Amino acid sequence: MDKEEMSLINAERCQKCKKIYFSLWMASHSVWVKVTGKKSGKGLYCLNCFDKIARSRGINLFWKPHISDFKPIYKVTQQSKKG
Repeated sequence: MDKEEMSLINAERCQKCKKIYFSLWMASHSVWVKVTGKKSGKGLYCLNCFDKIARSRGINLFWKPHISDFKPIYKVTQQSKKG
């Protein structure tokens, strides 16, 4: 899907790389504080950037996917192509 096809994206944007990401994930408060150094728990990072921050601090993360009840927070619609 190219930019022309995307008419609406409502998703989260990583505060480090500024890219939109669609993976739903969360870290426990204690992991968040250790990795980011932020006690507030506020902020949005894509998995890749969060992992890079952790590694730069000597923290190795283990990702374990599981099925959750969270609903997607993004919506992508396609514009019809005019011929």
